[in-house]
Amino acid sequence: MAGIATLAALQTASANAIATHVLRQNIGAGAQTKGTSFCSLYAGVTIDFPATTATAPGALAAATCSSTTANALPIPARSSGKKTYITGLSASHMIIANAQIDNGVMFVFDRLVHSSEMSGTSTGTQSCNTPTLPVRHNSSTGVDIEAFLECYGSTGSSSVTATIAYTDSGGTGRSTSVTIPVSWRLGTMLPIPAAAGAVGFKSIESVTLSGSTGTVGNFGVTLAKRICMLPTRRTASPTQQFAALDLAFPAIHESAFVWLAYLCGDSAVANGTLTTFASLTTTEEP
Repeated sequence: MAGIATLAALQTASANAIATHVLRQNIGAGAQTKGTSFCSLYAGVTIDFPATTATAPGALAAATCSSTTANALPIPARSSGKKTYITGLSASHMIIANAQIDNGVMFVFDRLVHSSEMSGTSTGTQSCNTPTLPVRHNSSTGVDIEAFLECYGSTGSSSVTATIAYTDSGGTGRSTSVTIPVSWRLGTMLPIPAAAGAVGFKSIESVTLSGSTGTVGNFGVTLAKRICMLPTRRTASPTQQFAALDLAFPAIHESAFVWLAYLCGDSAVANGTLTTFASLTTTEEP
């Protein structure tokens, strides 16, 4: 596969690009924390386009993800032997309660592994034992793989610490922790920090809560590879647009579960429901 190596090839590929549009409204009041809380566009709640077929992965046992997994964005199929590239990304975010556009960052991920059905009231070890990472992006070792706790059903009014047992990219067993906030809301996710001196996430073995949140809820772990990202900001024109060269013209693996997530950059988002519109433009090499 030759890829796109010349300006002429880039122009031809861009002229044939096809847009995939996403519209989600899925964040309730108080859901986001400035700079640390992500909005996952895995599924919508009140607005959901294209319509998702699952509100959660549906099993405590973690499963690998691919382009055929429920809720993967419908990226146009490529021709045999051709690579697919992202040629553009645009995004806008409206906070309903105060009619403001939020500052933040829109991420495009390849969702590799996910699980759900963990409980916000259990204080015992909740095993997930994620399977071997799919072999794409040279991701099977866990290098450059990011990890999240993702909420599919809101937990209770008590904040607790989640201790995560995992294996890093070097095959070493590690432990790290993340704080689950008060009334952690569905549709949001928390980044799991790597332990000091560790790189990447090869697998996650278990999650243990320091106490009960007060509500069972529903959450799980997600492992993903970042493809690209787009900063958004408050402006008179709310939609932020990046072209192919701005995004470094990233390729999408043919089996990728393309998934969008949004990092809150402004505390104003805590004041109301967040509606996100994004358009991802892709093409194949000429």
